[in-house]
Amino acid sequence: MLMKYQMQRHANKITLLLMAISSLLSAGPAFATENKVATATVKPWQTEAQRLKRVADSAWRLERAIRRDGFSSAICALNIWRYNTKDAGTFDQAAYDGFKRRIYQKSIDEVIRWLDVCIAEAWVREANFWLKVYYVRSVVIDALDPVFYEAARAKIRDCRTATSQK
Repeated sequence: MLMKYQMQRHANKITLLLMAISSLLSAGPAFATENKVATATVKPWQTEAQRLKRVADSAWRLERAIRRDGFSSAICALNIWRYNTKDAGTFDQAAYDGFKRRIYQKSIDEVIRWLDVCIAEAWVREANFWLKVYYVRSVVIDALDPVFYEAARAKIRDCRTATSQK
């Protein structure tokens, strides 16, 4: 009995649904609306003043990133600044190279501090990692100090032999 009642209820719902669909299909032209495509006039995405404001804003953000943030954040800010200045037509390669040098030099100074900590704590694997980071980043800006690099390699080698003898 219960099953028959449930089937009847579902049949009523299906009938109502079919009636609603058929009424909508038959009344299609009455409810149809025109497909209005927005035909806006072609405007430049931004005005020159807006582009220059964006350049100034990205320059401020770049300076702040160099001063406060880490390497990745500063490189991202540098790329955004480069894109915005090229978009505005005010890109200066000398300024770009100066910003890049400052970012890499700050990173190299930080890497040297971490390298000293790793050598002092006898963390050989981490010291090797930071030495590789030093090498890669200093080569990018042509600031590799071969004397420092070889001295750090020797310290890591001495650290490795000291830890293996324990």
